[in-house]
Amino acid sequence: MKWATARACLMAAALCVLGACSHSASATNASDQTVAQADASEAAATAAPSGSCTLIDTASVEKAMHESVDTVKVDSTSCDFSFKAVPTDLTIEYDPSGGANQLDILRKTVGVAGGAMNGAVAAASSAAPGVAKMAAGMVAMSTPQGLPNLGDDQFASGGVASFLGVRRGDAYVQISAVALPDGVDQWPALADLVRETFANRH
Repeated sequence: MKWATARACLMAAALCVLGACSHSASATNASDQTVAQADASEAAATAAPSGSCTLIDTASVEKAMHESVDTVKVDSTSCDFSFKAVPTDLTIEYDPSGGANQLDILRKTVGVAGGAMNGAVAAASSAAPGVAKMAAGMVAMSTPQGLPNLGDDQFASGGVASFLGVRRGDAYVQISAVALPDGVDQWPALADLVRETFANRH
C-alpha cells in the first residue's frame, strides 16, 4: 500500500478524534482540512514550503520523528506536518491565552471521541478489515505513566492517535499525532516538541 493511501485511510478513521480535539477557533477548519488531507492525491499546491512553520522549526520535528518532513500546512494557530516515507500526520498548535480552557476541552473531548472511534472501527471492520486493523489502536487510549512535567497542567492520551496538551501560565501547546513512525518513543518525542514550541514562543 502506498504511503499516501495508507495515510488517507488512517486520517479518515481518525477524523472524529482529530476534529473533536482541535482546541482553537479553527476546529471546523481542522475537520475540513483533515478530510482534504485524507485525499490520496495530497495536492502539493496547498502545502507551504517545509520550514515555514513559525511555531517550531522543521529540524526539531524531523529530530523527534526520525523522519524527513514532506510538507507543512500552516494556519494562524497550528502547523500540520506530513512526512516523506511514512503516513504519519503531526499537528502542533499554540495559543498564547486561554490555556486552562483549551486543556479542559482536550480532556473532555478525548473521551467523547474515543467512544465515537469504537463505532468507526466497527464499521470499518466489515468494509475494509486491513484499515480496521490499522485503526484499532486508536480506541486504546490511556494516560501515560511517567510523562515528565512539562508545565503548570497537562493531559495526554495515546494509541495510534496520540494527544498531548500542556498549559504554562495562560499559554497552551497541543500536539496531535496519528501513526507515529516505528521506533519513535512517543511520549519523549511529543514532550520534546512541546518544549521546543514553548521555547520558540516565549
